[in-house]
Amino acid sequence: MEELMEEELAQEQAKMAKKPKLIGRAPYDQEITVAASVRGYYFTAASRLIDIVAIYIMSGLLSRVAFVSNYLHEKLGLYSRTSGSGLEIFHRLMSEGCETERKRRELRVKKERMDQAMEIIVNLENKEKMSTAMAANSQAT
Repeated sequence: MEELMEEELAQEQAKMAKKPKLIGRAPYDQEITVAASVRGYYFTAASRLIDIVAIYIMSGLLSRVAFVSNYLHEKLGLYSRTSGSGLEIFHRLMSEGCETERKRRELRVKKERMDQAMEIIVNLENKEKMSTAMAANSQAT
């Protein structure tokens, strides 16, 4: 089709338009339509069932959690009567090991050095571009 001339393409399209009329309706057209409708219905029903089951599970789970709202906090030690304030407990739970903190500090220092080096390089490049442009302007005049 891509290699045909315009006239040949028009003729081919005319032939293609006549073929479905010659063939007629498919013998199982009605059955295919019914099967497609039934399949669509069951796919829709299955997805709705999955959604409803998930909603029921979540609503039941969340209502039970609402009744036992402090359970998780007590198990984590956030509302313990013997421990200190909640902020101390939070810092204890979120703290990193000494080795990790040391590595993090070293990486921050390296990053700052790299940023400073990149800034110096960019400034040098800008100065060179300006001096090149000035030299070109002075030669032009």
